[in-house]
Amino acid sequence: MGSEMCIRDRYHIIEKDGAKIAFIGLSQSARFNSVINKNFIDEGNKYISELKSSVDIIVMLINVLDENKLCRYLEAYQPGFKGPIVATKFPGGQSNPTFKIESSAGPFVLRRQPPGKLLKSAHAVDREYRVLEALSETDVPVAEVYHLCKDPDVIGSMFYIMEYCDGNIHWSSALEDLESNEHRSHCYDEMNRVLSVSYTHLRAHETPEHLG
Repeated sequence: MGSEMCIRDRYHIIEKDGAKIAFIGLSQSARFNSVINKNFIDEGNKYISELKSSVDIIVMLINVLDENKLCRYLEAYQPGFKGPIVATKFPGGQSNPTFKIESSAGPFVLRRQPPGKLLKSAHAVDREYRVLEALSETDVPVAEVYHLCKDPDVIGSMFYIMEYCDGNIHWSSALEDLESNEHRSHCYDEMNRVLSVSYTHLRAHETPEHLG
């Protein structure tokens, strides 16, 4: 499945499986000031007006959170959570925006769907949540998941809260940062073990509709 990308100012367009998909990238600081939210919404609406006649799907990639609203929600639904909070977006996270949430109760991680109209099976953070929750019953080392929110009115899309784990991140599959081939081989062996346990355990837990 090939794709073509067209870079234009604050958005880009890809063609995939016969559909034209526009991604709008917006970044404003909304920290403790809900008035600023209107700025990036207005900016996004301007691009939507430009694009809606020429593409099939529009996805808004907003790199901010309404921290006040999120804090009130987490204090109500996450046991022991206490604000105020500061949300900082991680540079990675693949296609699901991921944030470090610093709070009076300690650091957490929030992983969300991007806002906008999405393909039916795309950006399934609820599936991620179920996978991590199921793997916590095994010897696969995973971060603890705390809460899944399916209400898009809180921050604009579905999200979940998980444990923040500080550690080493290897961006390259070649593992050039490791000292020796022996160390690299150990990491690959462990990766294969984890994948084997994950597949076997999840097949036993997931229903057919969740496996699709």
